[in-house]
Amino acid sequence: MARLGENRYGKLRVRLSRITRHGDRHDFQEWTVHVLLQGDFESSFTQADNSKILPTDTMKNTVYALARQHPVETVEELGIQLVDHFLSYNPQVSRVRIELRENLWTRLNLGGKPHATAFSRAGDEKRTAVLSATREKTEIRAGLEDLLVMKTTNSAFDHFLRDPYTTLKDDRDRILATSIRANWLYPRAYQPQSDFGCLLR
Repeated sequence: MARLGENRYGKLRVRLSRITRHGDRHDFQEWTVHVLLQGDFESSFTQADNSKILPTDTMKNTVYALARQHPVETVEELGIQLVDHFLSYNPQVSRVRIELRENLWTRLNLGGKPHATAFSRAGDEKRTAVLSATREKTEIRAGLEDLLVMKTTNSAFDHFLRDPYTTLKDDRDRILATSIRANWLYPRAYQPQSDFGCLLR
């Protein structure tokens, strides 16, 4: 007899661009959002009953609507709005997972000053956030990925393990180049007004 195991479904790659218009300048953000729901969906698989299934098109529309309705400035803040919404309006959902990526943009310079409305991609690095929420608790993990860094001197690699096939010599003046992926878990007692962007300034 077949048995339905753990499952979830959702909408991936919802692209979102936000322009915040101030009197003398614009701010620009570019986000990609994944929405995944887990819960009581067995009847959809076993009885062709979709009465508990929230359409993925609705998930996409919800991302756009909440980003427009709420003055969120960080991917974490948008994630909080989304998990609260999906858990509040869907009693059949037991867990919501929201994954967010932000492509970073920087202002172009014009005459030695940052331009008010012209931008270029800051690089390949992205801000990330993953929120996993039930009605009892919300876990927020944020981070960076694809951050390319290089140091052209004073990077050492020495006193390493040697065996009969080691030919590499100690070196205290190497080039260091790497791609960094880092993430951190916010304390459980986070506040909605937390300054989520402070670690990246």
